[in-house]
Amino acid sequence: MSDAIKLVAVGDIMLGDHPVTFGHGVKSMIEKSGGESPFAKVSELLRGGDIVFGNVEVVLSDRGLVRGNLVSEEFRGSPRFGSMLAAAGFNVVGFSNNHCMEHGEAAFWDTVQVLRDNGVQVAGLVDSGGRCDPVRMSINGVQVMVLSYSLCPENYHKGPSVPYAHQQNFDNVLSEVASFRGQADILLLSLHWGYEYIDFPSPKQVQLAHRLVDEVGVNLIIGHHPHVLQAVERYRKAVIIYSLGNFVFDMWQRSTRETMAVRATISKDGTIYYDLIPIWINNKWQPEILAGANREEEFLKQISRLGMVLDKQCLAHDLSCQDLVNRLELDYLMLARKKEICHRISSYSYFLRNIYRYHLPIIAQSVLRSVQRRTDAKAGWLRGNI
Repeated sequence: MSDAIKLVAVGDIMLGDHPVTFGHGVKSMIEKSGGESPFAKVSELLRGGDIVFGNVEVVLSDRGLVRGNLVSEEFRGSPRFGSMLAAAGFNVVGFSNNHCMEHGEAAFWDTVQVLRDNGVQVAGLVDSGGRCDPVRMSINGVQVMVLSYSLCPENYHKGPSVPYAHQQNFDNVLSEVASFRGQADILLLSLHWGYEYIDFPSPKQVQLAHRLVDEVGVNLIIGHHPHVLQAVERYRKAVIIYSLGNFVFDMWQRSTRETMAVRATISKDGTIYYDLIPIWINNKWQPEILAGANREEEFLKQISRLGMVLDKQCLAHDLSCQDLVNRLELDYLMLARKKEICHRISSYSYFLRNIYRYHLPIIAQSVLRSVQRRTDAKAGWLRGNI
């Protein structure tokens, strides 16, 4: 179709091993299979877009690698895996998230180079002035700009600045994105935001998303980070995908393995038609399209439920009243904290059920890390209550 682009967007792509699945996570499965692509079962889907986009939440570098050291090996993929992304069909990825600096700035830039060497453009880098450096594309006569920001805390890099688009001030995001509006027909915005394991966005997220549409004219917002699906909202002419969940990830809970892809046609005038493709992450951590009337019906019920949760928790309230939004946000943060605790308990349970799968040094490192975290948390609580 002329004057329109086809987009396929997916969730978090983590081609390493999660610390809780170390030794049988994504990277380990790829290596044990002799290099089978984690995208093997969705190849046709990923070849169906002019833009195929996902969030790369892993470092593809051996820089500083210490074999057998859990901290050094977790969330780290091989540089060889860059070719898998390209072969699968990805041509633009977001690389602004809370794990991109986990193994240092040199490993960050190694990853950027690996992606570029394989023909994959990287959204979320910054220019010399510290602003997001957009990916610009011209497709079928449509000028497209892809921007990517992380709104999550940076926990690994202690310097004054980072090499990716990192903002925790919503007004700064608005003003920066607004500066690009006249430079493209279509603005696609990826946001790494929100809280993990909770199936609806916070009131402040919804407020920001609506302002990005109303004040800036963003056409499509693609959310990542929660690791679970959240609702898709049609707001004015725009589409807001609050969270696409995981796509390739070695998380074990059902909610982190139920996911989807978005397939959209976007016209030059901003009209968007889209459909949602139900996906399940299998026991090899590979996404595969759900087939069969019953499974599709279950997926549609889930999407409907997520929409109703969004309506009840956020859209039913007057989000123009900041005092109300602030009160709702406090309730939301308490719920997010409960979800985090539930996930931690689930992690311990999974680890114990699968303890036979880990080598003894990894078991020792995992236990020591858990004890250290509990000690640090208790010390922080005591400092806050003296």
